Amino acid sequence: MVPTHNPRVHLSINPFDGSVIAEHPLELRQQVNAKLDRSDKAFALFRSLEQATRSELLSKVATILSQDKDRLAHTITAETGKLLKDSLAEVEKCANCATFYAQHLADWLHPMENDQDTYGAKSTYYPTGTVLGIMPFNYPFWQVFRSAIPVLAGGNTYLLKHAPSTQLCAKAIEQVFMDAGFPDGSFINLNIDIDQLEDVIAHSVIRGVTLTGSTKAGRGVAALAGKYLKPTVLELGGSDAFIVLEDADLEVAIDGAVQGRMVNNGQSCIASKRFIVVEPLYDAFLEGIKQELAHYQFGNPLVAATTQGPMARIDLATQLADQVQQALDSGATYWGEPYKPTDGAWYHPGILTNVAANNPVYYQELFGPVAMVFCVKNADEAIKLANDSPYGLGACIWTESLVAFHQLASKLDVGMVFHNQIMVSQYSIPFGGTKESGYGRELTEHGLYAFMNLKATRY
Repeated sequence: MVPTHNPRVHLSINPFDGSVIAEHPLELRQQVNAKLDRSDKAFALFRSLEQATRSELLSKVATILSQDKDRLAHTITAETGKLLKDSLAEVEKCANCATFYAQHLADWLHPMENDQDTYGAKSTYYPTGTVLGIMPFNYPFWQVFRSAIPVLAGGNTYLLKHAPSTQLCAKAIEQVFMDAGFPDGSFINLNIDIDQLEDVIAHSVIRGVTLTGSTKAGRGVAALAGKYLKPTVLELGGSDAFIVLEDADLEVAIDGAVQGRMVNNGQSCIASKRFIVVEPLYDAFLEGIKQELAHYQFGNPLVAATTQGPMARIDLATQLADQVQQALDSGATYWGEPYKPTDGAWYHPGILTNVAANNPVYYQELFGPVAMVFCVKNADEAIKLANDSPYGLGACIWTESLVAFHQLASKLDVGMVFHNQIMVSQYSIPFGGTKESGYGRELTEHGLYAFMNLKATRY
């Protein structure tokens, strides 16, 4: 059970054993305003730094992350239940992202000459100010860094409102930037609740808002940002399609399917969630993933032999259980050990089949280790089913034909499509979706330009 506590205090709770690790009092209005002022003053200095200096600072961030990855990874695992090996990989990914921007910044920020008949003209990117980042619990380092690194690389400052349950991670991230030598106030952690958000977004210091979270949260933030004319980037929910065609390597596809569904215990916006398999391979595919999932064993996420840890919070597990029950009540079939209230944050892998279009869960995102598997006659039916979703984040197609892959990828209404590999977010590929999965792009130069002013000059 989650301990009763002051609602104006955020708790860091270890989902492995339910223990309270730390308490984090919410900041009062005057504290919030003081941090906004610090961020504004930092911007005046930070924006004037040479691009090369910002690149050096980013390289120092990468060095600190790599050198201190063991301690930082333990913090991630303590607050989220993520397997330690995955937490270590997450920290390294953040370091690589910082290095990537340090190396490419000069190429992306040089002025662009515009052709004119009788006049000279050019366009140049300039920073705009402080960006508010609202980040989730499931990748508490990576989702902050993939958002903040491009913002800071461009000369903006960053104000982090992290998830209530990952405040130790938030504080650790802030310390990384301080230790790297970023000017005071250029990266600030802000521990506030939802009811304090409007005042922050409305503040004149905030020049943009970026959010990674649920579609519901995205709607709320977009409405507030629109009210105060603040640009936004929204990376929201996903129900990614995993399409298996008749010529796919079935063994490889089954391995990819299990990995794609179970990554981070299924708690990923780009985890494969809807498995769409052509009829000739359906039975063998379904049996194959059942056999693979049956081998997953719960255990301490700090132990190397553990293959599955807890979900990040008990309420997330009970929400998933409610969705599964809703699916069953509407005619679906379930394979797997049923969730019990005594299971707490531990959720066994499961598979839903016979999920018809009139089943409410058909259009929902299952944020945890439960897959929906569908049988279709051919590739055209697969694309139709894949697009029959309110979400449009990503998809993957499993086929030996690159020609077929490119033809089908062009028909998918999503932001990203991968061939014979599960969806991942990489600093070298633009990241973002369509429909209720949000808008805007993170990473690469697109993430850099998202909160910058493209100023044209004619002379």
